[in-house]
Amino acid sequence: MANMIQRILVRTDLGMSEGLMAAQVAHIHSSPFLLTYKTAPSPTGVLVDEIATVKKWMDTPYMFVHGVPNKEVLRHFMDKCEDRKVWFQSWSDTIYVDISPTQKQVFDDVLVGISMGPADSDALKTIVGDLPLL
Repeated sequence: MANMIQRILVRTDLGMSEGLMAAQVAHIHSSPFLLTYKTAPSPTGVLVDEIATVKKWMDTPYMFVHGVPNKEVLRHFMDKCEDRKVWFQSWSDTIYVDISPTQKQVFDDVLVGISMGPADSDALKTIVGDLPLL
């Protein structure tokens, strides 16, 4: 088993500024941790593996951020995670798009990105391949 890492995939087609994209990456990064710790493990062991994985990852919390060009490509990576049984969490948010210098349009519940892992870095590499870093 290689190092435990987390990979974030964020859409680059939404026209977000660098600051807004950084804020979205922070949301995407934290969403699986919030879900894990808000949901108490049951006596049958639900989420126990995920909590143990997160605790192990916190020893050396490496994270890589990749850009994907659109929702279809992001969904492709979500399907790959499901096929390989890799833990991932999607993140949707309200997005404001500049349609002119003075007007913005609001879109609710837009799929912005996903967090994969923390998981074995080799397992995540088989999913993302040579996808460039942002």
